Amino acid sequence: MTFAEFATEYRTADGEHVLSEYATAIETDGAATDTAANAGSTTAVGGREDDRTESPRDANTADDLVGLPVRSGIDVGTAVPEPSDPLRLAEGDVGPTVTVGPFARQDFVRYAGASGDFNPIHYDEPFATVAGHRGVFGQGMLTAGVAAHAVTDFVGVDRVRSFGVRFRSRVWPGDTVTARTVVADDDCVLDVSVERERDGETVLTGTATVGERQ
Repeated sequence: MTFAEFATEYRTADGEHVLSEYATAIETDGAATDTAANAGSTTAVGGREDDRTESPRDANTADDLVGLPVRSGIDVGTAVPEPSDPLRLAEGDVGPTVTVGPFARQDFVRYAGASGDFNPIHYDEPFATVAGHRGVFGQGMLTAGVAAHAVTDFVGVDRVRSFGVRFRSRVWPGDTVTARTVVADDDCVLDVSVERERDGETVLTGTATVGERQ
């Protein structure tokens, strides 16, 4: 697999920089999802032979989907409300939900290019299965980004003082996830969680400390 990064700069006639655009092109010898041809074959891993099997495929697999539809708990056509003032929030107040998905393998590849996380377990199906995983899965920071989206929708990005998460489970191709936030106490601390829709499992938990606008 080969990655090529392209940078394009746009300047005025006077040479003043206006805009930079970046793109990542990815070239492979074969589709990352073509594991059937490798099913039952034997590959040497770390000096030993390991049976390579095809990743399980079911209704939750989304090979042909591209892009991540985002739903922020607001009806289509409705204006997005202003972020809440953290100093006026009370314990138990709930923020808007953010739903993202279904994820496709292409989305994990795009995130690899955007973030620089090129660990092949996130985009190379044969590599992931040989490494002992059922298949490729999403980067943890991609899921954390969904959680951060919910936090900033609730209070605004300029009011976030700190943000931390703990990864509980993985996000697979075909999964749709929903992030929720709730005020944990009167000291401007928010609890955030991300759940997988198909089985309700929590894949991420975290907290955010918020305050006055900076």
